[in-house]
This record gives sequence, C-alpha cells and structure tokens, in this order.
Amino acid sequence: MNTPTVSVVIPAYNAEKYIAETLDSVMAQTYTDFEVLVVDDGSKDGTVSIAERYAELHPDQIRLIRKPNGGPSSARNAGIKAARGAYIAFNDADDLWLPEKLEKQMLFFESLPSNVGMTYTDARSFDDEGLWILPPGLDQYRKLGSNAYLKLLKNNVIPNCSVIVRRECFDKVGMYDQSPDIIEDYDMWLRIARQYDVDCIDDVLSIYREHHGGRSKQIEVTLLRMTKTLEKHNNMNAGNREIGTIVQLRQADNLISLGRHYMREGRMADARASFRKAYATSPELKTRVLSLATYLPYPVLRTGNSLLKSLFKPPTLQKSKSGLDRLMRRGT
Repeated sequence: MNTPTVSVVIPAYNAEKYIAETLDSVMAQTYTDFEVLVVDDGSKDGTVSIAERYAELHPDQIRLIRKPNGGPSSARNAGIKAARGAYIAFNDADDLWLPEKLEKQMLFFESLPSNVGMTYTDARSFDDEGLWILPPGLDQYRKLGSNAYLKLLKNNVIPNCSVIVRRECFDKVGMYDQSPDIIEDYDMWLRIARQYDVDCIDDVLSIYREHHGGRSKQIEVTLLRMTKTLEKHNNMNAGNREIGTIVQLRQADNLISLGRHYMREGRMADARASFRKAYATSPELKTRVLSLATYLPYPVLRTGNSLLKSLFKPPTLQKSKSGLDRLMRRGT
C-alpha cells in the first residue's frame, strides 16, 4: 500500500446524522492522494456502522479507529498518531469540503517554503435552511500574514474544517490539549503560529454546519473556555509585555461579550460581575456604562436595544439554499 501524502482526520461522536454526507464530500475530492481516518470517540448511535460501510467501500483509503469517549482532542490525537501522511488535514464529522478543496490547497501548500507549518482556507457556514451569505465587509477569514501569532491572539480567524498542517509541526509543538477548559483547536493554531508561519488560500473551499440547539449554553461555555485559553498563552509568554497587553485587551472584550450574553439571558447579577472584571482588566467608559445598565429593568434594556438596532441598521446575514447547492457542485 502506497504511503498517502495527506491524512484526513475526522473525529466522530454520535454523528450518524451527518457522517455520511461528510465522507461523501471528502471522497468526492479531485485530489486523490489521501487517506481518511474516522476516529470514533465512543459513539452510542449508528456512527460506527456507517463508517464501517464506507471503509468496506474504500478499503484502500478509509480506516476506522475506535476508542473510548475522551472528547475531540483525544480523538484528533489518536488520528494524528495513526496517520501516515506528511500532511494532516482536519474535518469535523458534520462539516463539508468542496470537491477541489484538497487539490487547490495542496498545490498552494507545496509551493510555500518549509517554515510555513499550516494553511487554511476561506469558509462559510450553513444550517438546515441553507448557506449563510456574508454581507460586504463582514468576511472574517483573511490572511494573517506576518506576526500571525499576535494576530490570532486578537481574533481566531481559522475555521477548523479548513486546516492542513505539516505532520512535523506536532513533533515540535505537541499534540492537542485535552483539558475540557481549553478551546482545543484555537490553542493548537496558536501554538503552531508561535513556531511557524501560517498562510491562507483566499477561496471558499470549506463549509461548516451551524447547530442552533442549546446555543445559549454553548455561547457561555465557549466564552469561559476562551478565558482559560488566553490565560494559558499569557502564562506561556510570561514577561512579554506586547503579548501581555494583547491578551489583557482580548480578555476584557471576552468578559464584555460574556456580560452581554448574561444580559440577554436576564442574569443581571452575573452580567454585572462580568463587566466589573472587564473594567478591572481594561478600564473603559463603555464597560462602566454596561455595568450601570444592569440595574435597569430587563424590558427597558430590550426596548433600548431594539431602538439602537433600528437606528444603526447593522448588516444582516442572508441564507441561500441554492448558494449551498452551487458551492457543492463546484469542480464537478
């Protein structure tokens, strides 16, 4: 069996609803020099049987790895350890690739110098109602260029399903952090960007699925995990004043976002506490105003927020079923 150039790692947990569609999008690639490692993380549904069926259909390309449940980091680590390729691509069990994703990205990656450890692509999100179309000026996936680590500390612009990493990077920066308090993919991109250059192919080649169920709790957990992830990198760079300042400002913004979330939930005491922490981290007038606003009755705040939206008319995202279909047909 020939050694593939690219190993595609797909962690899967209770993914029976989407895993077939994801594997179809991977197997439809115009680039063929790859293997797929589906890492089942102790699923209790039909994920394994679906993955086994695909492995039987594509015995030379798809392997199923089964392990006890340990979370996405442990599943990705198991995939990396089993991978044979010099490049490792990541996809989640509910996200999709456009047909030319690997071909375009590998042609781009192999043209770059060896100090580039990771590349990613532009991406869009979709849900059961269609593709989210971004208005002009809201395209968040941009080239990081120089000082990628500092820019990533300010904002994570890398979609997980779009990433390809040189295998050797994991020997230098280590494997995924398996702590439940850390945003594992963001932490990994930061650690790679700290040691290597990072580049982006400016083309929509990946699309990731939005799940709206339990979204409120998910927002809170993500913001709390972001705080711990930033703390980790602040400690990794102890004594670096530039990084310390960046992390301090990012932490303040994160705490403000958490406070706003609590306000939308009507949890005014939690919101007030979050705003006070943000103000202690980075004193700004807007934070003090937000803290004072938590003393107002919730109906008053909701009315005021509606008025502000009507005055400023922020751009809205649009959905398109046909847009999603056109993307997935591209390259065929």
